[in-house]
Amino acid sequence: MATRRRQEKARAEAAALAAAFAHPLRLEILQRLLSGPCCVGDVVCECGAEQPTISRNLGLLLEAGLVTKEADGKRRVYTIAQRDRVLRVLGALGLEPEAG
Repeated sequence: MATRRRQEKARAEAAALAAAFAHPLRLEILQRLLSGPCCVGDVVCECGAEQPTISRNLGLLLEAGLVTKEADGKRRVYTIAQRDRVLRVLGALGLEPEAG
């Protein structure tokens, strides 16, 4: 029974992780962050989406554990938390890190 619960938990975690990758903007944000840390404003300039949209998607990536956030004065700087995992998934999807 404990094994079944572990498997159910692992599947739920995998589904949540897959959901974090399941949006073109989040994939673009992850590609951008692979070239180095940046703040929301930098991502807005590079991705072309509105700031609230970028912030919401960064929040989802943060909840999924794929990025971290640190305060730098008034700015919030985001960094890839699970670089190897992000690279593997992007590679499996046929995507590469953006040149930065």
